[in-house]
Amino acid sequence: MKKLLLTLLLTFFIKVIYSQSLFNLLADKDYPKLEKKLIDGTDPNRLNKDGINTLFQASYDGDTTAVKILLKYSADVNIESKPNKLTALMAASQNGHMKIVDLLIKAGANVNLKDIHGWSALRTAARNGHYDIIRLLLENKAIIDDKATDGATPMMMAAYKGHQEIVEYLLSKGANINSLAKDKESALTYAAQAGRKNIVELLLKNGADKSQVTDEGKTAHSLALEKGFPDIARLLQ
Repeated sequence: MKKLLLTLLLTFFIKVIYSQSLFNLLADKDYPKLEKKLIDGTDPNRLNKDGINTLFQASYDGDTTAVKILLKYSADVNIESKPNKLTALMAASQNGHMKIVDLLIKAGANVNLKDIHGWSALRTAARNGHYDIIRLLLENKAIIDDKATDGATPMMMAAYKGHQEIVEYLLSKGANINSLAKDKESALTYAAQAGRKNIVELLLKNGADKSQVTDEGKTAHSLALEKGFPDIARLLQ
């Protein structure tokens, strides 16, 4: 029994060491050695001690060359890092790495996978203001009104962060302007309480329901007043 346990532990640590060495090569941008490791049979899909895989790390860092090498040697494009179930596509979408998003989609990335909180690549891109990535994701069948665990949609995130061009684009593609999160928040309430006057005007122009009441009994108007935006409150009267 002890011998078996020792063997298993040694196997585990060997895997971690091999996997970690790929991360070191990524950090050093030593592409020839990285490719040699992969040619020699090192598994690109092993997770390091933090639960991260090499494709996720390269995508997060915006390292297009490394991503191409890893995909060439059978990196799993949809593998999830632990414990948050993050994928390479989510990482690239979060940080605005358009070329990598394109590479991953062409390699078969599932654009509608979600992390542990229900966030998709589209929601992440919308929150962070990456317009071109949003267009690419929607062109590849991302769900436009996809809801996270809290029920919020990509448009709510874009409205909250003040990304007008993205809100306009999502509306043009049929996003539900009056979709509600679990707490009955809407894109309009998100924009109002964040002081996004331009977004509030845009949403009202496109038929946003200003009478919607949240679970806490608040409207976009009352939230704007509460947060100190009287000019927005006047628009919502």
